[in-house]
Amino acid sequence: MTAETEAVASEPVVVNHTLRRAQANAIVSKYAAWSSAFGVLPIPFADIAGISGTQVAMVVALCKHYDVPFSEKWVRAILSAIAGGVAPWAVTSGVVSTFLKGVPGWGLGVGFVGMAGLSNLASRTIGKLFIEHFESGGTLEDVDTAAMKASLSEEMKKKN
Repeated sequence: MTAETEAVASEPVVVNHTLRRAQANAIVSKYAAWSSAFGVLPIPFADIAGISGTQVAMVVALCKHYDVPFSEKWVRAILSAIAGGVAPWAVTSGVVSTFLKGVPGWGLGVGFVGMAGLSNLASRTIGKLFIEHFESGGTLEDVDTAAMKASLSEEMKKKN
């Protein structure tokens, strides 16, 4: 190794924050699209299981992207705590959308659109909250679930 390569090798890696954020947003967009796809499943409550699993996978992907240690059990527990704070109307909308899928005709269409839109919005909002948390140096150990619940609920109310 020459003096020049030793100097380069010892310099800290500079992270392009704009690129890193763009990649994180792409991760969120991908999983939000999958959430929408699960939202149109014609089997009542299978949609909810698919959406929940997709959101767990999204947070795990963001953990990997930001080099944040994780376990799927931990992610599931955090997401459960956050989702529990969603405004009651959002939960009701999701359940109603799921039940409407069982109604022939217009109920099926309304159920598909409602659940797909709701799941996409929730997934994008959750993804955004985790991006902000990880970029501020946070980990899964210090997630403020109460603050995330409030932010998710507020965002869902704005979009309604």
